[in-house]
Amino acid sequence: MEDAYGGTLKMETPLVQCGVPLEEIGYEDEVFDVGGELLRILRLFRLPVENPHRRLRFIRKLDLSETGDNPIFLRLTQEDGTLAWTSPIYLYR
Repeated sequence: MEDAYGGTLKMETPLVQCGVPLEEIGYEDEVFDVGGELLRILRLFRLPVENPHRRLRFIRKLDLSETGDNPIFLRLTQEDGTLAWTSPIYLYR
């Protein structure tokens, strides 16, 4: 494409029918609710030419059960959209 911002991205599937002008696709997600029992969504966003981010750190407060174990899972979305999950991390009180 000569003009990277010219044109429209059209998606026509049994679950999603939409068209988005390329210049409106930004770095923040545009989410299309596909619905259904699995609560599926389609996320559309632009990737930067170069991604300098190589580390992640966060703090999260969790409500833990007073008894028994508390399986905690971490999920991250990689740059290409692939999801990565941890095995359960068990916390006990």
